[in-house]
Amino acid sequence: MPTYQYTVRDSSGNAESGLLAADSTDHLKRSLRASDLYLISCKEVGDRSRSGKSSADLPLRSGKVPSQDVIILLKQLSTFVRAGLSMDAGLEAMARQSRNGQLRKVLQDVRSQVLQGSPLSVAMRRHGSVFDAITLSLVEAGEDTGMLPATLRVAADQLERRNRIVKTIKSATIYPKIVIAVTVMTVAAMLLLVVPTFQEVYRQFRSELPVHTQLLLNLSKFLQTRWWLVFPLVAGSVYGGSAFLKTAAGRRYFDLLVLKTPFLSDLVRKIAMTRFAHTFTAATKGGVPVLRSLNLAGSTVGNSVIRAAVLDATNGVRSGGRLSTELERTGEFPVLMTRMMASGEESGQLERMLEEITLLYEEEVDETIGRLGKVIEPVLAVIVGGIVLCVMLALYTPIFNLTRALKK
Repeated sequence: MPTYQYTVRDSSGNAESGLLAADSTDHLKRSLRASDLYLISCKEVGDRSRSGKSSADLPLRSGKVPSQDVIILLKQLSTFVRAGLSMDAGLEAMARQSRNGQLRKVLQDVRSQVLQGSPLSVAMRRHGSVFDAITLSLVEAGEDTGMLPATLRVAADQLERRNRIVKTIKSATIYPKIVIAVTVMTVAAMLLLVVPTFQEVYRQFRSELPVHTQLLLNLSKFLQTRWWLVFPLVAGSVYGGSAFLKTAAGRRYFDLLVLKTPFLSDLVRKIAMTRFAHTFTAATKGGVPVLRSLNLAGSTVGNSVIRAAVLDATNGVRSGGRLSTELERTGEFPVLMTRMMASGEESGQLERMLEEITLLYEEEVDETIGRLGKVIEPVLAVIVGGIVLCVMLALYTPIFNLTRALKK
């Protein structure tokens, strides 16, 4: 990114000079204008890609900040900007009243960068662990279009909706997590305490054991003698799986698998549709151009397969196609949604129709999570019962066989 030497006048007419990195002269003008400075002249004096990065581009290691605090911050900042308060004053006020020490440090750093002439989005980008990519994209779009208060509010609403869905899912998965944990501990206890006792009995039989019994004995012996290998094996599997999912191919494979899994597919798709409709509607209402709104909405869906479909549809819209037609062509969007959008396009009320779609799918997400919870309980009961039954059969089959042989 090039660095510019500039000369500006402030609101009082005083001239001053300085250095600032920007993507282009237009970007430079916007950055200076955000500080109430008016560009008189500028010239490019260097490139940060060769001379090193400026402090505004260096990411910082920020601690975790509760998402609820970030939501409140975005709402307050939107109110301050809409009320005509300068960005500097707004950030300073929020930093002073913040009860979270980590968030206070983040706001102080963001204010410092803004005072140096950096756009708000660039200053916030230094704290990627606090502000997610969607929030940063919305803030940047708001700066470019002059609709920052609206896009800040959109970012806050998006985080609120995401938190609500996450909390609902966590509540629905508490029971399955408890059942799985108890099952693992029960089986481990049987392998370490019960199976060794039966092993002594089997030695007295001096007969060949069934395959499933022998496998159980081998597993029990492994846990007794090489239990320390379990932890690196589990850690290695988790690390390898995580590394694979971070690759584009791995993420796409996992997302495809999710979209083909019964029950789960329906939930994931409805969540994606809710996020897409809400983000696209709010962004266009905030003055963001349609194509950019589509890109923002696509980045919120949370599934790489559906995101690729949105990108494909965006290219079709760019070539002159209708939004509803292009989305339906991808095959990833429900027909009900695309038909409702087509109706909105024909009547000139697409935004209102998308709001209806958002409400519709939010209700369906809640219902689907409820149904999924009811389905999981009996399925887990069958799985747990099946595991315990297999272990018991493996333990008692040799005894039953011996009893029959003695009777004969």
